[in-house]
Amino acid sequence: MHDKTGLVFGMDPLKKELLLDTDISVKRISFNDIQDAKMEDAEGLT
Repeated sequence: MHDKTGLVFGMDPLKKELLLDTDISVKRISFNDIQDAKMEDAEGLT
């Protein structure tokens, strides 16, 4: 997933995933992907 925004509405601790509700679909994000991600400042926010 790249440049997706949405609302986390649930998690599956057995599969180690968060469920993200985007504008067009529901995405699953693994905990490992979150740990490997880099944090960036949103443009215009401090």
